[in-house]
Amino acid sequence: MCFFFPLLLTCPTGSLSSPRGRGFAKGIKDWGTGKKLAIDFDADFNPTGDNESKLTSQLGFMVHNGNIVSLTYVDWTEVPIDVLESIWADVKDHLQICPEGYKPRCLKKCNELWKDHKSKIKNKYFKPNKDHTNIKDMVPSQIVPEQWYDLVDYWKTKKVEVYKIS
Repeated sequence: MCFFFPLLLTCPTGSLSSPRGRGFAKGIKDWGTGKKLAIDFDADFNPTGDNESKLTSQLGFMVHNGNIVSLTYVDWTEVPIDVLESIWADVKDHLQICPEGYKPRCLKKCNELWKDHKSKIKNKYFKPNKDHTNIKDMVPSQIVPEQWYDLVDYWKTKKVEVYKIS
């Protein structure tokens, strides 16, 4: 019998790790097929149980998509209500039970995931001090090109530079 084991590296600490890292968020395979996900909620409307991490991953997948939530908003509070309502409707449509009390928690989690994603994009790809003649030409594959151009312009403004230094 043959088994496939992914390449693992031994770190100086002695632990094993994958050389590639975690990778991009992946959505739920059955999302959009009509099959509804079973999620349990506690008394405070926090998701619990086996599918909690799947739901969180799906939310990340949704907000990382620049065609759903643009990265060009400076803050989550600028995301239009219709976009937020669309995300909420999508979540409600794909869960077997989805209490209204979960809506603020769901959108707060989306905010955290979107903000974290935007921060990681900036830290990984925005390197203005490198020897690149035009950073705008180096559009990351998972980013909508027009959004990348706007982000680079914004990140290069004096207002953002002053904020970064403070």
